[in-house]
Amino acid sequence: MRKLFMLTLIVVFALSFASVSAQDGYSDVDPSGVTLTYWHQYTRDPQLATMQALVAAFNETNEYGITVELAENGMGYGDLRDQMNAAIISGELPNLVAGYQSDALSYYLDDAALDLNPLLNDATFGYSEDELASLN
Repeated sequence: MRKLFMLTLIVVFALSFASVSAQDGYSDVDPSGVTLTYWHQYTRDPQLATMQALVAAFNETNEYGITVELAENGMGYGDLRDQMNAAIISGELPNLVAGYQSDALSYYLDDAALDLNPLLNDATFGYSEDELASLN
């Protein structure tokens, strides 16, 4: 569960700093007080309760005062994909969205997703070599 929590943190940071060039790093970014929206597919317990607990724990404990808001709209992956594709066209994107790898690739090709490697390796917000080795 700790790895999922940390990975969520990484993705949240990555998506909230989309305007920062990967070549510039993230050292000058101040994420304090940022609010992020996460579109997800969880509609029933125990998955929904687990996600709510992870987000609540993150919101209460992160040192930057970042708030993640869950968009519990009862959609499945297909509905999320359709809504995300419409959001890409409209420009009204969430900060984080669940999806399959093929969906992530499509979003990336549409410039609506980021390569997480620069953030994972960032001197300020990234992981140590040992921490990176423990990620799948």
